[in-house]
Amino acid sequence: MEKEEENHKEKKTSNISNKKNNLILSRNVRRFVFLILFLIQIMINMDHGTIPAATLEIKESFESGDDVLGLFGSLVFLGNILGIIFY
Repeated sequence: MEKEEENHKEKKTSNISNKKNNLILSRNVRRFVFLILFLIQIMINMDHGTIPAATLEIKESFESGDDVLGLFGSLVFLGNILGIIFY
């Protein structure tokens, strides 16, 4: 009877240690995924912020109207949508 109790206790402690190891691995994976998504969002926001800042220069150099400039500004979002669909 005592051996069964000892075996049961050993199984419990091994299950707890396995859960801790899995938790550590999943935390590292979650941090990595968060870092990658964070960097991607920074790049997207920098890209989207460049177009409005350079609107006048783009309009003068390409001699385009407001409709073409608006289309050019929305290409960032169009790229995000198409990237998600084809991913």
